[in-house]
Amino acid sequence: MMNNPRLEALRKKALQTLSEPLNAEQLNLVQDLQIYQAELELQNQELEESQQRLAQQRQHFQLLYDLVPLPIVTLDIHGNIHDSNQASCDLLQHQGALRGRALHRFLTQDDGHWLYQTQLLHSDELIVSPPLQLRHQARMVVLSVLFTPHIPTDSGGFLVVIDDQTAEIKARHSRRMLDAFVDHGLAMVACINPKEGIEHLSSHLSELLQVDHDYQGKDMTEVLPLEVADCFRQQIQRVHDTQQTSSFALSLNTGSHRYFSGRALPPDPVNGCTSLFLYDVTDQHESDEQLRLAMRVFSEGHEGIIVTDGDQRIIMVNRAFEAITGYSFAEVQGHTPALLSSGLHSPAFYQTMWQRLKIEGAWSGEITNRRKDGTLYPQWLQISAVNTSEGQISHYIAVFSDITERKRKEEQIRQLAFYDALTGCANRNLLEDRVVQTITSSERHQRVFSLLFIDLDHFKDINDIYGHDVGDVVLKQVAQRIRTEVRDSDTVCRFGGDEFVVLLPEISDYNAHLKAKDILNRLATAIDFPGYQLTPSASIGITSYPKDGDNYADLMRKADIAMYQAKHSGRETTALFDEQLAQQYERSVMVDTSLRRALEKEEIRVEYQPQIDLRTGNVVGVEALARWHSDALGDISPSEFIPIAERSQAIESLGLYVLTTALHDIGQLNRQLEQQLHLSVNVSSRQFWHSQFLFFVHQQLNNEGFPANLLSMELTESLAMENPQRASLVMRAVRESGIKLAIDDFGTGYSSLAYLKSLPFNTLKIDRSFVQDIGVDGDDEAICKAVISLADTLGKQTIAEGVETASQAEFLLKHRCYYAQGFLYSPSLPIAELIPFVKDRQ
Repeated sequence: MMNNPRLEALRKKALQTLSEPLNAEQLNLVQDLQIYQAELELQNQELEESQQRLAQQRQHFQLLYDLVPLPIVTLDIHGNIHDSNQASCDLLQHQGALRGRALHRFLTQDDGHWLYQTQLLHSDELIVSPPLQLRHQARMVVLSVLFTPHIPTDSGGFLVVIDDQTAEIKARHSRRMLDAFVDHGLAMVACINPKEGIEHLSSHLSELLQVDHDYQGKDMTEVLPLEVADCFRQQIQRVHDTQQTSSFALSLNTGSHRYFSGRALPPDPVNGCTSLFLYDVTDQHESDEQLRLAMRVFSEGHEGIIVTDGDQRIIMVNRAFEAITGYSFAEVQGHTPALLSSGLHSPAFYQTMWQRLKIEGAWSGEITNRRKDGTLYPQWLQISAVNTSEGQISHYIAVFSDITERKRKEEQIRQLAFYDALTGCANRNLLEDRVVQTITSSERHQRVFSLLFIDLDHFKDINDIYGHDVGDVVLKQVAQRIRTEVRDSDTVCRFGGDEFVVLLPEISDYNAHLKAKDILNRLATAIDFPGYQLTPSASIGITSYPKDGDNYADLMRKADIAMYQAKHSGRETTALFDEQLAQQYERSVMVDTSLRRALEKEEIRVEYQPQIDLRTGNVVGVEALARWHSDALGDISPSEFIPIAERSQAIESLGLYVLTTALHDIGQLNRQLEQQLHLSVNVSSRQFWHSQFLFFVHQQLNNEGFPANLLSMELTESLAMENPQRASLVMRAVRESGIKLAIDDFGTGYSSLAYLKSLPFNTLKIDRSFVQDIGVDGDDEAICKAVISLADTLGKQTIAEGVETASQAEFLLKHRCYYAQGFLYSPSLPIAELIPFVKDRQ
């Protein structure tokens, strides 16, 4: 029974009253007490019932408290556990009651410190901790802490809900790791629900396919390129049907062609999504392609390839090896390349090869090997050593090619570069090289050597008359005959056209002269052709080292000069070089060089020598003559520069200039003085034989208005006899055009009267060499009379050149030569002086 002050007071009063007689008031009090006692008993009964119900409820609450899956504890204000449920005991793995233990002791030191700070806050608000780690186990928990007044004691405490988030944190971490792998790893991922569209694309895949960020929930065809969408659709259908992983390949052209290897996983049974993984295998694809290409090159290359191990045992060859060597792979496998050795190389050769391989890792060079059939062949070989990561040689790779054909072509090229294709003789390049070598050797050993410069006589006639095929036969026969007469150590060179040069080491000029005579004698033998024979001849110039020069250019130049001297000496002979001859040659070169620019510099002038009628003394015509005053060389005689011009193309320009100038000058003179003077112009063989020459002459006649019948072309006797038949045709064309023709220097050549009478000329000119000895030499007088008589018989006029005395003029007139020119009357005159001369003779 509970102590109640009021009840105690009533009890004392009741005892006192019972000892005394009862009055009404007391009776009332007893009655009240009895009523109160009855009430009190009733309350005690209710209280007992309430306590029973509370105990039942507490048991029920404790049962529910223990059954709650969330760990819950109550703490006093000091952080000690007052109450805990079963879940918290299981989480904290503590055997027995937790009551009285400090919660922060179950946490790591740093995380327990956080809890201690939180307790001191006494905040009325709910505080949620960050993830905290338990001390003795790898579990992460989140505490929800609420300060509660009066619970668990009157001073209040904390209600703490412990949320074990270990699995969730690990899941989030795994998800982050997966996301990082998907977004930054090698794989590109697409998660696609066939019904709900695209769920997820990794960032790499989005960038590759240029997909916008709002792709989720859209159909593949709205977002992905058509070929990608088709490929994904097929793979999704395949894994849906088979419930097995499917592998596939995909190629994309996104500016550059890329190759991908793909895998599709079966649909997720929860959400129905199919995951597709793409791996960029472009590098691998290209490497595979390169490997396939390398293998194809290895297999089908034209060069032979041998692969050996570090002990030089053959482990691989290609088809080219089999084709070149004749060995199959089975026959050489396990053998060393020594199987192919020709036996021509010394042990020192191979020792050097392997030594360089060890030092430098590679060797290349030309080597001779032997085929299976025993034949030897040259090859170009390249060997490389393959090292391991530790620097040890693991393999050798040898690549070789059969250079038989290349060597043959090199020999052909050498023949073309250094030998004449027609005769097989050395050419200029080889000659110069050997002469230079001989100069070096001769200087060192104080020896002499000689050069023969050989030029065939009249070879142009052979080509013109018989054709170049016959000419080629003659050249080959000449080359063979020259080689027959010299030593094997001598060099025979076809220098060009019909010119040959022979290098005679250690032979003096005298002995070279004898050798040249032997060559001329050998050449004198006739060459037989069907129906006719040809006998070649040559002129040979000779120079020797060191007398005539100490270098190739000087020796060749002087040999050429000596050869021309031999030709001038009558051909089919030899000539040794002399200095005077060289000076004449150098003068000739200087004149030739200056003559080519003389017309441009207006150094050439045209003068005119009057032609006189011996019967009347009147001027009947003039001969146009070229005169040259060179700024560098002074006055140069026509007898010097005309032959030089005839040997070059300068004579054509010179002749045309003289003709054009003379037509203009004499045309003006005739019109001014009302004369009909004839104009004689010398024509060279180059002009005469030119197909357009006559056309040009008539063009100039028309331009100047000069009558064709007043123009006379003077041809040398040798020109007319050079090719009489052709000359006759050209001369007739000239005559038919109205132009007259004269044979100049008649009597100095070897004319055939039979040919001469067939030529359509008008005038014979008696050469000055016969005229000048009239009255002195009876033979020359007889020749003059014969020429005049011959012309008279043929109905031709005669005109004498070089008349210098009156007696010469009288002799000519007496024997019916009516026309003459010479110093007796006048030298050649410029046009300004010719005009008054003609006036005086009118």
